[in-house]
Amino acid sequence: MALTSKEWRVYNLLKSQPDHWFSCEEIKKEVPDVVVIDDERNPSAELTQMRIKLNDSPEIDKIIT
Repeated sequence: MALTSKEWRVYNLLKSQPDHWFSCEEIKKEVPDVVVIDDERNPSAELTQMRIKLNDSPEIDKIIT
């Protein structure tokens, strides 16, 4: 499945600083349409799904753990 423009923006953000651990809030600041909720256990189910999809994508390097 092809990546969406939002997924590409998150990927490019993460790749821009490979040694930095981005918080959900930092990602939300740079990619405003990412959904982040106020829940310590899982602040962004969308980012969790995005991580899985990005790691499964043959189009990009595997940079997300």
